[in-house]
Amino acid sequence: MKLICPEHGGTIEIVGAHISNTKDLKIENFVAECPVCDEEVIINGVFDYDEDGIPRQII
Repeated sequence: MKLICPEHGGTIEIVGAHISNTKDLKIENFVAECPVCDEEVIINGVFDYDEDGIPRQII
């Protein structure tokens, strides 16, 4: 699954068998380490994905 880093807008890739890019995926208080800014960030919002799996935050 790909998410958008709230610190710089880059893409964070989260891997796992149960995680996939779905329409209108709601994320609340998810902590991830961003490989670009090298910080732990909290991700909140609703994400949608285009046909290439690129995320965009809609809320």
